[in-house]
Amino acid sequence: MGCNELFEAYYRALYHSRWDPLGESLLETPVTIPFSTGLTAPYMLDQGSVRAAESLRLPDEGIILDTCAASGGKSLANKSSRER
Repeated sequence: MGCNELFEAYYRALYHSRWDPLGESLLETPVTIPFSTGLTAPYMLDQGSVRAAESLRLPDEGIILDTCAASGGKSLANKSSRER
């Protein structure tokens, strides 16, 4: 089995029926948008990252730890959506 076939088999077993749309999204050209809600200058983010961040249901109080924050774009989107 080749590398691509192993990749497909692994993620199909992991995500089942959700794999088809997930796999297709990986093949699409990324769309970068200027995210500027509450900022003085736009911060360029992948559109999917903004959608993912804005779709989270976060508590009104407490500490939120984003363990996947590289440059912090999704954390920024979360913070600004909480302030609206």
